[in-house]
Amino acid sequence: MQSVLKVSTVVFLASAMFLVAMSAMAATFTNAEFDGQVNVEGQPGSTEKATLRVVVPVGQVVEYVQTDVISDGLSPVCHDIADLSEGTHMVDVNVKLPPNVNLYDLEVDGYGIFGNFTSNGCDEANNIGSASFNDVIRVVSGTSSSGSSGSTSTLEQRLNNLEALFASLLDKLDKLTSGVGSSKPACPPAYNGSNASAVQGWLMGNGYSSGFNEVGVYSPTGFFGPVTATAYAQANTACK
Repeated sequence: MQSVLKVSTVVFLASAMFLVAMSAMAATFTNAEFDGQVNVEGQPGSTEKATLRVVVPVGQVVEYVQTDVISDGLSPVCHDIADLSEGTHMVDVNVKLPPNVNLYDLEVDGYGIFGNFTSNGCDEANNIGSASFNDVIRVVSGTSSSGSSGSTSTLEQRLNNLEALFASLLDKLDKLTSGVGSSKPACPPAYNGSNASAVQGWLMGNGYSSGFNEVGVYSPTGFFGPVTATAYAQANTACK
């Protein structure tokens, strides 16, 4: 009886050590490249190709790769790839850029089951490696993307610019007809929830463009985000 217990104990300990050793052999994502660069710049909604370098250890296989642009408000994307066995591999995946101008992190996860079984997509139970690449995605507006074109068409951008120019002209006309003489600057047009482009055009044309330029925005985008809100508050405070 004692012999049986000793054998069982040895088998259990050996199995536990094997599982620990196997869990330590995780696939690693050493870098992400965008046309040979370590980061990418593009317009909102554009699709960029990311090349991932994956190192797969012995006794592991990568069957799926999941990409997630952190804080973009969208769900992670699961990519079905060719089974990657032991070795170093380069994998191309498409990454959709977020809709808002900002810097973003890219998180990558690998999934797979070694042996005669197949992973059921990007199932967290079969995760065998992950990596995060900080600030590698920069979303800008009004510039050409290094990949495919964004969701904002050239015609739409021109219309936004014309709307901003028209708002600026109306503001100058108002100053001429209202009697200029006040030492304080004029107040920006009231934001009503649908005239973001006009408000942004006024702000950029009246000395409040620095915040926009810092994030790569040089023309109205129509998105009333934190940068616009800050500039709008500064303009209202200055004219009171």
